[in-house]
Amino acid sequence: MRSEDGHRLGPAEEAALEATTVQAMRASGVNPAMVYAYERTHLIITSEVRQAHAVTAAELDEWDDAIMEYREQSQGGPTNWLDLFRFEPL
Repeated sequence: MRSEDGHRLGPAEEAALEATTVQAMRASGVNPAMVYAYERTHLIITSEVRQAHAVTAAELDEWDDAIMEYREQSQGGPTNWLDLFRFEPL
């Protein structure tokens, strides 16, 4: 991962960025399954990303596996892909 000025982020910087991203996702009401998938894959795959084919098949499989893993662990997660993109009011 690279910073805005182009230098490569170190492990501590990457971890801090990921923690900040997760915190912002949770505070914004992003569906917990998507937060979990981000933590597992380091990707954020939206319906727009899917439609634009902006990720590889392997990345999409990894994301989908993480969503399913979350659903299996939480027993009662979203049953419809569209539910993943609904935000809870703050």
